[in-house]
Amino acid sequence: MTVLESFSLKGKVGLVTGGAGLYGWQVVQTLAEAGAKTFAADCDIEKQEDVAKRLRTEGLDVTAVQYDQSDEESIQAMLREIVAQTRAGGHSGQQRRLAPDEELVLAGERFRTQHGG
Repeated sequence: MTVLESFSLKGKVGLVTGGAGLYGWQVVQTLAEAGAKTFAADCDIEKQEDVAKRLRTEGLDVTAVQYDQSDEESIQAMLREIVAQTRAGGHSGQQRRLAPDEELVLAGERFRTQHGG
């Protein structure tokens, strides 16, 4: 294995919040170049889609998703979209709510969803 291969993210999923920002798009590009299926999230979906389109023209696997970090439902919708696309190998068109206490691993950190009620 080469040094470069040891840094490969092939078969992994990356999520970058603020992916349309000054530094965010560079993180998106880096993860995608390393082989990750990369989701770039931002509140400004048009700007994020512009970034994703540009990176896709370079052959990178980048998908723009919209979210509002102050809105729990928006975060849930973003995560559902990512889960649907990564489990199905593409957009499934189906939505599902994350189960209470479902564990997600993002950037090596484990998170548990929490639902009121």
